[in-house]
Amino acid sequence: MRSKASFRAGDSTCIGPGSGSLGQSCRFSGLRWAQYRLGDYYDHGVGVAKDPVAAYMWLEIAVRTVSGDRLPTMGALYKGYRDALIERITTENIAEGKRRAADSGR
Repeated sequence: MRSKASFRAGDSTCIGPGSGSLGQSCRFSGLRWAQYRLGDYYDHGVGVAKDPVAAYMWLEIAVRTVSGDRLPTMGALYKGYRDALIERITTENIAEGKRRAADSGR
């Protein structure tokens, strides 16, 4: 299991092949916590420019990938953060974030 520290340091699971950009393959890797953290990073501008659309997109993807026995605990955490973000961003940001999440295939 990969640690959060290795993700933050540029874990290859979350770096797109040849792109060097954080998060390119996280949405396909099933690493819900990484998707959640990307939402947090974009929300607060940690290592990236603040981007409410990207923050919403990553949180939406994290919510969509939670399943099975993790749904009650992790799903509530991810949904709570996403829902709190909804209160602070525009409806246009939300719509664009949903579109990007849908386009990601998740």
